[in-house]
Amino acid sequence: MQQVLLNRTKVYPTFDLWKNKRPTIINIEHEPLCMAPLPSTHSYVDDLDDIDVFDQVFIATHYGILLYNLFPESEEVHRFPSKSSRILDICYLAPQDLVVTMERESDNSEIVVVRLYSNWRDVKLGSEIVDVSSSYFSQEKDDVLEVYKIPVPSSVTLMSICQESSRIAICTHSTVQIWAIKNDSVELILDIQQSEISE
Repeated sequence: MQQVLLNRTKVYPTFDLWKNKRPTIINIEHEPLCMAPLPSTHSYVDDLDDIDVFDQVFIATHYGILLYNLFPESEEVHRFPSKSSRILDICYLAPQDLVVTMERESDNSEIVVVRLYSNWRDVKLGSEIVDVSSSYFSQEKDDVLEVYKIPVPSSVTLMSICQESSRIAICTHSTVQIWAIKNDSVELILDIQQSEISE
């Protein structure tokens, strides 16, 4: 049994909704690789603008992605498969309800890609995973997880997301790209090549 301790000293600080600053301990079966919070949707946390408050957290493991409630006590509420078991980073894009991962292209690959998991709420751990070949999510198939790989020119080194604009920044060794998500489509809006940057 593995334990995840969430407090101010970690990457993602957590507090309960009554400003109790005790650490939250999550017991999970497998080693956690990385995690990402889901912003709180409760109106009564507006007064706590001095801290980051959230109710749930994604935890990526070698055996899938887990969603945990944190309050009033930690409990697993959902889990779904990932395309690769080697997830390096995970984010949640709230406006589109997308899970965004930076992961190995396959379990045996050293190439790193960014993938978008669209209908993750509708599937379970044993569900089939389907690669979406276009930049549009159909979200019509039952018990089939749709995954879109953002087509960058080489292995990804870093990613970041913006909740307000629904944009994803992706860095490789030779490029910096900004991708926008609008109406269930993914569009490249900025592409900076290393050769175009001068001192």
